Amino acid sequence: MRVIFKRVISLILVLSLLLCSDSCIKVLKAQTTIDSIMDTNEETYEEDKVEKYHVFEDGTMEFQSSMGPYYMIDFVNGDIVECSCGSAKLISCEVSESGILTLKIISSQMPVEKTYVFDVSSPGDKFTEDDAITEYTVSDGGRIIFDSLYGPYYHIDYINKSIISCTSEGAKIIDCILSEDYRNLKLTVWSNERPVETTYEFDLTQIEQKDKIRNYTIYADGVLKIEFTKSPYCEIDYLQKKVLVSSSDYCELKRCELTDEGKILELTLFSNQVPMDRAFSIDMTKNCISDFYYSNNSIITEAPYVTASPVIEVSPGLSPLPDVSVSSDVNPTPYVSVSPDVNPTPYVSVSPDVNPTPGVSVSPDSGESPGVSVGLDSGTSSDITPKVGEQIPVSNSVSIGSYEQKTETEQDESDKIRIKKIKCDKENAIITCTGKLQEKNKICIYRQTKAEGKYKKIATVKKFKYTDHTVEAGYTYYYKIGEKGSTDLSDSSKIYIDMTVPEFEIKKCVTDTGVKYLQIMAKKWSGDRIGIEVKAEGTDYKKVPLKDSKLSSKKNTFNLSYSKEGKSLTFKLYTYKNINGKVLESRKVYMTVNL
Repeated sequence: MRVIFKRVISLILVLSLLLCSDSCIKVLKAQTTIDSIMDTNEETYEEDKVEKYHVFEDGTMEFQSSMGPYYMIDFVNGDIVECSCGSAKLISCEVSESGILTLKIISSQMPVEKTYVFDVSSPGDKFTEDDAITEYTVSDGGRIIFDSLYGPYYHIDYINKSIISCTSEGAKIIDCILSEDYRNLKLTVWSNERPVETTYEFDLTQIEQKDKIRNYTIYADGVLKIEFTKSPYCEIDYLQKKVLVSSSDYCELKRCELTDEGKILELTLFSNQVPMDRAFSIDMTKNCISDFYYSNNSIITEAPYVTASPVIEVSPGLSPLPDVSVSSDVNPTPYVSVSPDVNPTPYVSVSPDVNPTPGVSVSPDSGESPGVSVGLDSGTSSDITPKVGEQIPVSNSVSIGSYEQKTETEQDESDKIRIKKIKCDKENAIITCTGKLQEKNKICIYRQTKAEGKYKKIATVKKFKYTDHTVEAGYTYYYKIGEKGSTDLSDSSKIYIDMTVPEFEIKKCVTDTGVKYLQIMAKKWSGDRIGIEVKAEGTDYKKVPLKDSKLSSKKNTFNLSYSKEGKSLTFKLYTYKNINGKVLESRKVYMTVNL
C-alpha cells in the first residue's frame, strides 16, 4: 500500500508540474519586485520642483513637477482642465501684467499646498532654470565640444556655423557670433531635448595656451619656415611681409615686424586652423642657414624685389640680332629691367639647351612699343609695356614646353588632399575628404587614439568618403589622410564616438497564476549592461536592484513584478559599459506606464 501511495503522489506532482510549467517559468523570470518603490515618501515634498512647462496660445499651460501629478491649467478662467491624480484643487490663480502666473494647488498625490510660478507672456516650451555649461573643449579648425546641465551634447564648427554631431535630434544653430579678436564665442542653439533657444558663451583662448612654436628655419634671402603645435605650418617672406605657403586653407599675416635691431621678429597670424589672432616672437639670431629659399626651389617662384641689369643692350642704330642667348653661367632672374635707350622689343625665353637659364632674344620689329614676355613659345607669352627701371614680376605659373605647372603655394592650397569634415553616426566615424587626387591614385586613411604620435594606416580607398566601422564608443579618435605613396599628410581631425541611444519596449504581462509583471525589452542598444530607475507619483527616482544586469542578444528582456495597481510609474532606462575602470553611460530614455 505504501508503494502504491507513493507512486500516486509522484504521478500527481508530475502532472501538476506539466500543467503549471509555463506559469512557473514566468514567475521565476519575474523575480524583481517594484512594490516598495511605489510607496510615497511624504518627507520629500519640499524638494518638489518644475524644470519644464509649455504655454499654449489658447490661454492654457501644462506642467508636471518632480513629485506632483501632471496638470493642464486654464489660467485665463482659473480652472484645472486635466490632472493625472484622483482629485486636485486650484486654490489661487493670478496673472500679473507682465505675464507672470502664480498658482497654488493641492492634490491627493501631494496633500500639501504647493505654489508654482511660471512665465506665460508668450507661448512655447519654457524652462524654470537657466541652462549652464558643465564642460567644453576648444579644438583645432574652429571646433568646440560642450555639454550642459539640461541640454544635449554638441560638437560644433563655429567657423562654418554648422553642427558636426549632437546627441539630440532636430538640433540647429540659431546664432553664432565671434568677437572681433576671435577669442570669445556667443552661441544660440535649439534642439528637441531642450526645445527653446538657449544662448551659451565661451572663452576660446583655451587653444591659445597650447599653441607654441615647435621649430623654425631662417633662409638667407628673407624666408622663414615655421612649425607650430596648433597653428598651421607656414613659409613666410618676412621682407615682403606675406605668406608664401600654409597648410591651412586660409592664413593671414596680420603683423610682421623686425624689432630690437633685427634680432626679434614679431608675427601675428590668423588662420582657419586656429581662428584667432596669434602673436609669436621669433629669435632671428638662431636657426639661420646660408641657403637661399628661392634659388633652391625646383619651380620658379616669385622672388623678393630683385632688379636685373639688362643682359643685352642694343644701340638704336644697330640692326637687331635674330637670336642672342645668355651663357649658362648667368643666373636666372624673374625680373627684367629695360634700359631707356633700348627701342626694340626684347623677348625673354628659355633656351632649349640651357637649363634653367633663360635666353634673351630681340624682336626685329622696332616700330612697336617695347614689351617683355616670359615663356618658351609665343603662344604662351603676353606682352607687357614696362616703364623705365620698372620691375616686372614673373607669373605664378611657369610654362615648360606645352606643360604648365603650378607653384608649390597653389598646389598646397587647392590640390592637397585633406579632411573636409568628420562626424559620428551610429557609433561609426564618417570621414569626408576634399582636394584633387592624381589619376588612378588612392587615398590612405591613418588613425591614432592620441593627438601626437605615430599614425597607423587603416584603409586605402578610391572614394572621397570613408566610414570607419572599427571604432568603439567612449573613445576619441584622431585621423589624417594623404595620397598613396606620399608622406605629406593632412592636419589631424578628431571625433568622439558616442554610445547609441537605446530603444526599449515595456509590456504589462500576467502569468497563468495571476502574477503581474512588467517586461522591459531592449530593442536597440550599445554597451553590455542595463540600468533601470523608476519613480512613482510622489517619489524620487530609485535604482531597481537587478540580480543580473548583463545585456546581450540572447538576454535582452527584464521582468519586474508588482501587485499594486492604479499607479503611474516613470522609468529612466539606459545602457552602460566599463572602459578602463570608467563607466560610460548612454543617453537616458524616459517611459511612463500606468498600472
